[in-house]
Amino acid sequence: MFKRSSSGPDSRLESAIEELGSLCSSGKFADPVEVQALLRKHSTAREEAESIRRRLLVRLLDRRLLGRCRVLIELYDGLEGAAHSHNLDVARSILPGIRRSVGEIDGHRLDGQQLTAIGMDVSTRLVIAGAGTGKTTTVVGLVKHLVQSGRASPEEVLVLSFTNATVDDLSSRIMEAVGIRADVCTFHRLGMRILASCDGKVPFVSRIDLPSFVGDRILELASDSSYLRDLDSYLNFDTRYQVDERDFKDSSDYERYISENPLYTMDGRKVKSLGEADIANWLIAHGIRFEYESPYPIDTRKSEYAQYRPDFHISGMDVYIEYFGIGRDGSVAPFMRSRHGDDPSEEYRKGMEWKFELHATNGTRLIALYSYQRSEGTLLDDLESAVRGSGIPIQERDPTVTLSRLRETDSIVLGRISREFSTAITLIEGRGRGFDLSSLQGSDRRESRILQRACRLVEPIYDAYRQELQMRGEIDFEDMLNLAAERVSSGMYRHHLRYVIVDEYQDMSRSRYDLLRSLRESGGFKLFCVGDDWQSIYRFNGSDVGYILDFERYWGPSEVLRIERTYRFSGELLRISNAFMNSSPNQVHKELVGDPGSDSVLRTITMRMVSEAVSGIPPDESILMLGRFRHDVVSLEGGGFQWRPCPDGRTLTVTPESDPSRRIVFMTIHGSKGMQADHVFVLNNRTGPGGFPDTRGESALIRSLLDGSGSKADDERRLFYVAMTRARKATYLVVPEDGGSAFVKECRELSRRRRRRPRP
Repeated sequence: MFKRSSSGPDSRLESAIEELGSLCSSGKFADPVEVQALLRKHSTAREEAESIRRRLLVRLLDRRLLGRCRVLIELYDGLEGAAHSHNLDVARSILPGIRRSVGEIDGHRLDGQQLTAIGMDVSTRLVIAGAGTGKTTTVVGLVKHLVQSGRASPEEVLVLSFTNATVDDLSSRIMEAVGIRADVCTFHRLGMRILASCDGKVPFVSRIDLPSFVGDRILELASDSSYLRDLDSYLNFDTRYQVDERDFKDSSDYERYISENPLYTMDGRKVKSLGEADIANWLIAHGIRFEYESPYPIDTRKSEYAQYRPDFHISGMDVYIEYFGIGRDGSVAPFMRSRHGDDPSEEYRKGMEWKFELHATNGTRLIALYSYQRSEGTLLDDLESAVRGSGIPIQERDPTVTLSRLRETDSIVLGRISREFSTAITLIEGRGRGFDLSSLQGSDRRESRILQRACRLVEPIYDAYRQELQMRGEIDFEDMLNLAAERVSSGMYRHHLRYVIVDEYQDMSRSRYDLLRSLRESGGFKLFCVGDDWQSIYRFNGSDVGYILDFERYWGPSEVLRIERTYRFSGELLRISNAFMNSSPNQVHKELVGDPGSDSVLRTITMRMVSEAVSGIPPDESILMLGRFRHDVVSLEGGGFQWRPCPDGRTLTVTPESDPSRRIVFMTIHGSKGMQADHVFVLNNRTGPGGFPDTRGESALIRSLLDGSGSKADDERRLFYVAMTRARKATYLVVPEDGGSAFVKECRELSRRRRRRPRP
């Protein structure tokens, strides 16, 4: 029926089948780059095969052609999976040779997953490695294999990490295992090396204390009345509650947020909704006295309604304010629909109409405000217009009150806003010199207005910072990375690398990525990245977990491998920490396994029990105390401990009053990354702002500058996981007497579920 020719459909199908089928027929690795190239090359043949397969005459009269179309489609659609399976088979076949090549590292033989990661020699590899699974050991093993197998000379291998401590550790371990002085450095040290090579001199790196610089500039700029008004509004209204009721998809999320972030007004009154908090604070700030939810002066109790209690009553006047939780279309927020099961919008609107009629009948004035006004950013402007139209006397807010608070010695307010603006400047620097603040866009009108004000506040400080650097003839660390990337991209810097290994890849930031990308584009090398998205905890410094979660988006076709046997902890602690992280949809799902013969435990204790727990730990077993914040160490003072700073500036020494000879280390969880101890005490597991998790909202400015890097809530979860998994034998979650935080409660529930699970 069909005329077959060397250039016809049948020939193209056979050619595609042959190429697709041969990719996995050899004993060599099928590089993901080659896989994608083949898929692109034969996409037309795949479409043609699908078209032919659907023709009725072909199905009836040419079964051979129909069969070949099916073969092609199956080969094409399954090529990526087949290539990955093939690569695993090839890697396993060479494991004995890899094992002999690598031998022991630090006295340990590498497991199969570690050796597979080392042996799968494709152009780009990402290795997802859990806590305590031997990431560093794998990196050392890879360097040893590359050098001893002759795949690369020491000069052709670059190992990158993120801190001087990890670099020093890697260097010494490679020297011990391989006997070479490997090229191991931080990204910043690499940037400095590139600039020195291109410019003929080492740049002067700034030592400006950025938070102090920012604080000084804020106080200077606040002498300008316009800047001070913006700052006053930003501190007292914009940054107070930056979440939106309509962001909550179900009632449990909303109720959990409200329970962990009690809504208190400026004068200490508790209100029930975010919009009510905004309204109350505006009234207080403008000297307007009011009662909250006081009974309406007329008895409204009927079978259908209880006594009416308006949200706000303006004292001494027949003026009331109601905040209605509906959108422009008259629908209630999603979490309210979830709470009631059915959509309660119609019933809610009837209640609104009843209130309108009640006020009209009794001659009282009702100012009606709506949640959509808050979402759109007009709530407070609309409130002010309505208040002025009602004849309510307003005291113009005096922003100098805020200035006085900023000028206080050790001002908490100045410290908070200085840290926020310092973080913003660091993130702006990471985006490169060409970044325009005006390009930031909010998710809605309200957030856009907050962003505009924040940018007006930050921009002059940022300009002053750049001018200060220029006057000193210095660059900062972000400059170093950005300028180095420019030198590489322009061709001024050439390299001879064949392999680049990135340790702790989950901490990748935009400027680091840009530098690494420019190096690869200027001269290809094989890229090996190892990290753990569950331990990505430096979002506040610009690290973007998206670089590991969406790895192929940034590096193209890659092999993604796993190392899931942890050698640090096991048992209960392993099970609960696994379940705790896998309950979040914003992480890579994985199941770490440990030593079945041991059992690391997770315990919840109060502060008064810590001293007794410490005294029961044998003297030869190590203890590490961790805080979400550095000031969490103060909580130990009432529990029978004394503390003092250590010379390193990062840690504190804690001493039990009952045993002055014993020394315990305290540090922040961020500082503990990569460390371990037999017993770990995690302090301050209380609910609310400044607790753990820290439920304080993240500013719209920081959130916008960290686009693509998840959320602060995700970061808090990962931080809790890091804290839990520093322990080899036991983790103790220290909670207040009245109960623990949301994370502690979640761990308790996970533990109960495990105990209730029936035995097979």
